[in-house]
Parts: sequence; C-alpha cells; structure tokens
Amino acid sequence: MIRGKEIMAQVDLEIGSLANNQNKLTVLFVVDRLEIMGGLETYLYHLCRELIKRGHKIILDCSYVSPIMKQLFSCAETLEAMTTEEIGRVIQKNNVDLIHCQPFESAERALVLHEQTKVPFVLTWHGAYYMDNFPAIAKKSEKIICVSEEVYDILLKKYPLAETKLVIIQNGIDINEFKPVACQGESKEITFIGRECLDRLAGLKFLIDSFSQSSFQKLNIVGFNKIKELEQYQQCNFVGEVADVREYINRADVVVATGRGIREALACGKACIVLSNWGYDGIVCPSTFKNLEYANFSGRGLAEPLSSERILHDLNVLMSTELRDKLGLYGRRLVEQFYDIEKIADKTEIVYWQAVEDSKLPKVSVLLPVYNHANFVGPCLMSLLNQTYQDFEIVIINDGSKDPLSQIISEFRDKRIRYIHREENKGLPKTLNEALRLSQGKYITWTSADNLHYENYLERLVEVLEREAECGSIYSDYLQIDQNTTIIKKVSKGIYTLNGETNYGPSFLYRFEAINRVGFFDENLFGIEDRDYSIRMAATAPVFWLPEVLYEYRIHQQSLTGKYVNKEIDFTPVIQAFSDKWKWLRQYPHSEAVSLERDEIVYGQRKILPVNMDCTVNSTMNKNLNFDPIFLGKFLFSVYRCFAQVDINHFLHDMLILRAELQFFCIRNDNKITQALTVHSVKEPWDEKELTWSNMPETESESIDEVLANNIYNWVSFDITGLVQSWADRSIANYGVCLRMKDEEQGEIVAGVNRHGINTMAHPRLVVEYTGKNRCLTC
Repeated sequence: MIRGKEIMAQVDLEIGSLANNQNKLTVLFVVDRLEIMGGLETYLYHLCRELIKRGHKIILDCSYVSPIMKQLFSCAETLEAMTTEEIGRVIQKNNVDLIHCQPFESAERALVLHEQTKVPFVLTWHGAYYMDNFPAIAKKSEKIICVSEEVYDILLKKYPLAETKLVIIQNGIDINEFKPVACQGESKEITFIGRECLDRLAGLKFLIDSFSQSSFQKLNIVGFNKIKELEQYQQCNFVGEVADVREYINRADVVVATGRGIREALACGKACIVLSNWGYDGIVCPSTFKNLEYANFSGRGLAEPLSSERILHDLNVLMSTELRDKLGLYGRRLVEQFYDIEKIADKTEIVYWQAVEDSKLPKVSVLLPVYNHANFVGPCLMSLLNQTYQDFEIVIINDGSKDPLSQIISEFRDKRIRYIHREENKGLPKTLNEALRLSQGKYITWTSADNLHYENYLERLVEVLEREAECGSIYSDYLQIDQNTTIIKKVSKGIYTLNGETNYGPSFLYRFEAINRVGFFDENLFGIEDRDYSIRMAATAPVFWLPEVLYEYRIHQQSLTGKYVNKEIDFTPVIQAFSDKWKWLRQYPHSEAVSLERDEIVYGQRKILPVNMDCTVNSTMNKNLNFDPIFLGKFLFSVYRCFAQVDINHFLHDMLILRAELQFFCIRNDNKITQALTVHSVKEPWDEKELTWSNMPETESESIDEVLANNIYNWVSFDITGLVQSWADRSIANYGVCLRMKDEEQGEIVAGVNRHGINTMAHPRLVVEYTGKNRCLTC
C-alpha cells in the first residue's frame, strides 16, 4: 500500500518540483571528523558549497577539523568539539530547520540532538556497511539518502520497515571544476586514486604488476606514500595525499579508482578502470556501467577476482587513443546526465523540504469508520480527545449511516477531526481502505464508534513502538463490556503465535512502514478483515504484546459481533475463504512473528545464504570465541579451527543443487608458502555460544574439499555441492561444517571476517545454484 502523499513525494523527487522553493533553510551537518580530503569529505564540501550558493545557511558540527579542512570549509560556520547540550543551544539560537548526518558516531549524535530539540534529521548512507542500531536511528529519521542502489538494497534487506524513508541520490560532481582540458598528445601515464590502507593496497599490488608488463610508462599513485616493498618499481610515482586530484587526473591517459574518484575522472573525460580489494570491475563502458554504478563504482559491481592478466588485458585495450577519446566523451556525458552537483543539490533540497514538512504531520492517525452508531460515537470521541498523548488526527468516515451521526460529529469542533460523509454504505473493509488512503500519521490504528479508550491508550502503544524499532505493530489486553459499560471479562491474547488463526484484538497500533508492506484490507473478508490483517502484519514484521488493559470493547445486539452471535449475519462463506487462504500457515505455524520470505523457485536460481552460526575455537585457550574473526592454522602455541552453519530449511527435498560454494573473505595470511585449507562435514549438533576446543562436535575425518590459501582481501571458496544436496534431501542432518588448515602444526594463521563483522558484504556465505518446481510460501 502507498498513500497519495508518498506518491507525491516520489514524483517531486523525480521532476524537481520543489527545487524553486523560495524559503531558505538552516541545516546543521553533523560530521565526526574532517581530517583529509577523501570521498566523504569531497561530497560534503561540494554539497555544502552548492547549498550555500542557493541561500541556505550551513553549520558544521565536528569533533575535530584539521587546519586544511577548516580553510576549505570556510564558506560554512564550523563548530568543533562541542557537547550535545552546547550544540542544542546553537540549534535553538539559529532556528535550525534540519539536521543532516552520516553513519556511525554522526548518526548517533544526530539522534541525541533530535530527541533533545525535536528538529527533524536526515541520514546519508555512503557504503556497504551496517549498524546494529540502524533500526532505532532509521525510525526516528525523516529520510535516508542512499548513494547507490546497492546501499538501498542492503538497508532494505536488513530493515525492511525503512522502505518508505529510503531515497537514492548519487554523489554529485561540480562539472565546472572537473572538466576535460586540452592535452599535448598521449602521456602514457596511469593515475591510481585511493586512500592509503591495507585493503586498497591489495588491489594496488595487482595494478602495479600489470602496469609493469604494459606499454604505459608511468603510474601516479595518489593517496599513498612510498611503500618499501614496492620501491623496486621505478616507474611508480607515490604522490601521497593531495587536496586537489585534478592535476593527476588531467595528466593521465587512464584513471584507476573507485567511488568518487571514478566520477571525477569521468567528468574530466578520462577512460576509467574500477578496481578494489572487493574485486575487479574493469573498464567503465556502456555494457558495464549499470552494474558498476549499482555498487557505487566500488569493485563489487561485477566483482571479478583480482587478476594481473585481466588488468593487463584491459590496459592493452586502452592503449588505443581513439578508444580512450570515445570513452572520455561517454564518461563526460554520464556525469552531465546523472552526477552534476546542481541536479544532485536539487534532489537534496527536495528531500530536505519533504523531511521538514513530514515532521509537522500528526504522529498518529486514528481511523474511525461509522455506520449507524450515533448513540455511541460521542463517548468514543471523548475518550480519544482526552488522551494523554495528543499528537494525532481522527479520520471519521460516515459509511452511509441513516441516523443523526453528522449532527453528533458537528458538535465536536476539534481541528484534529477530519469528517467524510457518503450516502452509500460500502462496508467496513472498503471504508477502512479509504481511511488508510487519507491518513497522514506514522502510526495508524482504527477503532469502532461503540468502543472506549483508556486515557493512556495511545501514549503506551506509541511509547513501545518508538522503543522497539524492529516491531511493525503492537497490541494490548482489553476489557469486554456490554451495552451499559458493565465489564464482562478481561481478554489477554498473550504472546503472538503466527498460526493462521490469531487476531490482535481491538487494541493495537500499526507502524505505517509495516502497513506499506502489508497493503490494504482484504475487501472479500467482511467481518474478519481484522483477523486477516493481523496475520499479514505479523508475517511482515515482529509484533509486540503489551500485557496492559488499555481499551474497552463493547458487545451489544447492534455490533457485528452481536449480530453474528445472534445469527443475524452468516459469516460461513467468509470464514471458509479465510480458512482456505491461511491453510498453509495452520499446517506449518511459526512460533513467533517473523518476516516470511516470498520466493518463487524456478529453474537455474542463484541464492546467497548468510551463515547463521559460526565460531572459532582455540586449542590452548579453551574458551568460547564466538565474536572473534575466523582463524585457521597456528598462531604462537595455539591451533585454530572454525565451525559454521547455514540454514537451508526453506530448500525443499525435491530440489537439485547444481553447485554450492561456502565462501569466507580472507583478510590475513601469515604463511610464507602456500598452505591448504580443508572443509569437513560436522556429524553432531553444536551451540556457537557454548563451543570450545574441549567440546567440539565430531567431524568427518575426510575433507570434502581442499583449497590453497593465497591472496588476502579475496574470497576463499570451498565446493560443498554434494553435502548441501544431502542436506536438502534430508539424507543427513545439517550440522554445518568445520574449516581447518590441512597442516595445522606447521601452517601460520589465515584469517577471515565472521558474521559479526561490520561490513555485511564480507560475511561468510553459501552461494547455491539450484532448480526445482514453482513454489510460493504465501498465497
């Protein structure tokens, strides 16, 4: 489901209809540190400068600013090393309209400032990484700007409820600064751009090896100071850190870089190669552009293994002056079309204005469909208007009532009430869907005119959903009352079970992001549309049970429940339709409300499954190393092994596994000579939180596959196709695998990223190609 205002926001972003808004904003940029001119810093500089040029006021909040960066950002007001209390006073004094932050410490600080000042904030996410507290930050932010489709997909997969807040805005380039310049013939120079660190060094070594075999004569290495192990390459010019890379871009025939460096080189009309520790993406050209842009020119677009032969081949191809000129024209056109800082600032301005306007909308929408309940609606409205939590709207739809409902409603002169009257009765599900379309709140509930609400009803439900970011909905206990408000009994649903039967009851609150994924009420299930919606909501995101009475549910002869009990309404066909709809869930119930994947299995699918358990063990320390990286081999006097397990329960027994590779990302190799790594099937259960060397599960002595430990910052892959097929067939139990070094007493440490690593893209994984019948877990 998507409301009209969300569609409007998307259209505005595409056509730029808000870009000419004459009102100017004061924006606080929260940044951790500004030390050197890297990709993030260049992005901030160009965006701030463009926004200031348009009349907006920019304030920078930083823990540290180097003298060089302070001079560069002199166009903005820069505040350094101030407490959140001090910045809060700055926000109030300057009437700051919006806070713009970056991931990690910056986002956490922005959240504190938002809660302190109630000023809305937006977050820009720059790379393929994740924060454990991202849901808590995302639910409080108004918008989340993703710099690439890859970032969008990562955040959406990790926290689906953020979907309505995610927008994609690429990094912008000042095309008047970065532009082609006339050159005197070919220079036969290559320029590499990268921040000095071990992961970039891994890719640089391959480039240097390829360059030394090519016809190019000079390699400028921007960002790296001279490295002792590479001193023998006399044609390499280690430039170090520079404030302006244009000189080295313009003098080169070919630029090798990632991210922003690629965009800047494209703007200057240069042929470009994307290379990083993640892999080799190759030459930027029409056939590769979309894949490369998807991953922000990071090396993860095509992610071919790093290979000197492949790089050398592309360098030889780019010896052609005609081809380089063509690619230069193509690259310049791409930047003018997609990355011009003015266009990027247009979109950013629109996101700012949307965030500011959205923050002014009511937090909660209470939907009140009414049909012939004029005698009850007064007390119901009074119980809502007297809530301790007051940030809400009430959307009342008169569904063709024949009683004096409109007259009763007119007596309530409260601006939070929106009243819609229609002559024709359309029934509850259709009326609820109309009210959903009209709603504006971030949280939504609906109620009936004959029911009553405790004064802290909204306060308690909102409080929990604000705290429990992973939950898409909440329900509470309630009382059943009769026509005279006499208590019949207390009803408590308890902890929710996703079994195809359970309803939340009448006291609940939905997060709009969850509603957006669930969609509208099923108009074919009149009378039990609420039960169906509870199941769909719980299948989309976890649900929270609050064991407190907050609501009074009235049962009387004119209510739907009363008419059903008195057999005035026959729900038999609807109940049968509902039963047919959820029969699969009653057969295979879930003990808790978790997201259900909706996968259709067809021929030749490729799936990447994350490791759900992994643990390294140590022969001498004999303690649990669950959160330690993957270690294999010997270090000092200790031998290390790693156990890993992947959940493949949704693979069905009649699938055919075409190929299955268990992979981990290698970040360290202490071996002077090549060492073999082996993988073994585990024969009994184990617990990653309890596993030590002394209680290791039994493993098969014969290895399934053997690979050679080689380059770091690359994937190590084990072929375990036969084992995974046995797991899928249920012929053997899936207790995972054990990774070890073949010669454990002689081989030095090989290390990799485990599933707790910050960068989710580097987590251990099972890559499976399979085939099977068409299936769907939901109807």
